[in-house]
Amino acid sequence: MLVTGATGFIGAHVVDELLRRGLKVRGATRSMAKGNLMIQARPQYADRLDFVEVDDFEEPGRLQEAVKNVDAVIHVASVSIYLATPPQETARGHGANRSPAFFPPIAAMLPNREQ
Repeated sequence: MLVTGATGFIGAHVVDELLRRGLKVRGATRSMAKGNLMIQARPQYADRLDFVEVDDFEEPGRLQEAVKNVDAVIHVASVSIYLATPPQETARGHGANRSPAFFPPIAAMLPNREQ
């Protein structure tokens, strides 16, 4: 299971829940230092948790290595900026528009699975 934004607030909770359920998790993060800190903070899961650095989540080619040997992706990475604008404008301009371009290339990289 690949979790984008794994070192963020929501991503870390997603990672913890997946690990509690016995899954192997690969976290995609912009900072390997943060990934290493997460592994150190969860020594009981060190054999099922690893990280890959992806410095630009908008460029699908950067994710090819990250999706190797994973069956699914949970995408919770987002741009975090703090502006004095209404939340709707911030979301519309900095997160909501990124996901549609993200998923088709990632889906093509994952192995085909019968439902």
